Amino acid sequence: MFGKFGLSSLINLSNDIRKIAFMVSYQLYKLIEKTLNNINEHSEFIEFLNKLSNFSNSTMLSLFKATNHQGSAIIEPSSAVQKEINQIKNFIKTEYSPNKTFHSSRELISVLHEFYSKLDTEKENLESFIVLIPLLSNFTSNYEEFLLSTSFANTLMLLYTSRRLLDSIDILRANLSIIKNQLQLEPLEIEEGFGLLSIEFPSEISVSQFSSKLSAISEIYEELKLVFKDKEEVAPIEILKIESGSFFATVLGDKELILVFTALIYKGIKYLHYKYSAEGQRTQLHEKIELTHKVIELNQTLIDYEIKTEGKDEEINKAGVEVSKSLNKLLKGEPEVTVNDEHYSVDAITKQKLLENKQKSIPHDLDSEN
Repeated sequence: MFGKFGLSSLINLSNDIRKIAFMVSYQLYKLIEKTLNNINEHSEFIEFLNKLSNFSNSTMLSLFKATNHQGSAIIEPSSAVQKEINQIKNFIKTEYSPNKTFHSSRELISVLHEFYSKLDTEKENLESFIVLIPLLSNFTSNYEEFLLSTSFANTLMLLYTSRRLLDSIDILRANLSIIKNQLQLEPLEIEEGFGLLSIEFPSEISVSQFSSKLSAISEIYEELKLVFKDKEEVAPIEILKIESGSFFATVLGDKELILVFTALIYKGIKYLHYKYSAEGQRTQLHEKIELTHKVIELNQTLIDYEIKTEGKDEEINKAGVEVSKSLNKLLKGEPEVTVNDEHYSVDAITKQKLLENKQKSIPHDLDSEN
């Protein structure tokens, strides 16, 4: 099915994936899902390659018969073969514009580089992955040469390269789909009145830091419950999934409370990321960078979600102070955060500042201190 490069590439890819098994399964699943979606955005380009390959299937034998097998030189093709070449030339020049072709090639190379850079493994383990990047580069070069001169040799080389490129794209997509299915995240059936919150910090994290963040989530939820005490019953928080190495957690709780919780996290992320940026440091140079009750605006957040606040000033003020403390514990020092699939990140300089602050503000593993 995949020709010369297919089966061996499939086996190598599966072996390579096993070598990155320590990567958090949720992260790997999402990375593969994003990569597949990015590749599929260039479906027109892939269809163009497919049509070129259909040409090659019917004409390559004739084209190779026109070569001089006694040496490397290519003799002039027969009139019948020349007719086929002219059809191919016309198709290439009219089916898919050069601008689109070059754009798709560059974008796919960028997608692959991003994919490989985020895999937690040594690069020498990725030989079966990275074959696609040089193939894309070779295709682009051959396509450019074809545009400069639609010679028999250039047409032949472009057909050959497009065939190999299409095979490699098909192999990569097939393998990533297999791995994605193996990591398939089971859809959760959420009862009415309940909501989900998923939060991920991809940076490296110690055991004590992991525990601290997990307890912060519980503390925030418990404080917010006090504000919702007029409800008949507020469901307790339930941890559905946690993964370590980096930090990932999915929790289930009261729908309204989870909505407010999520909104407060968004506010906290935006504030801390801004404060640690160059602009934020200039405007508030002497101010301690902390989340406060004033920053998270708990009362306004409750109003935004149509939660009753009358007669709850004392509870809201108390909860706001405690929630701010716990949000600091949860978010401080994190340059990248993903909340319910919404990703937040900072520039490289701000990232370094945040990571340095993370080491200062959160204790290391207790075992290492003994």
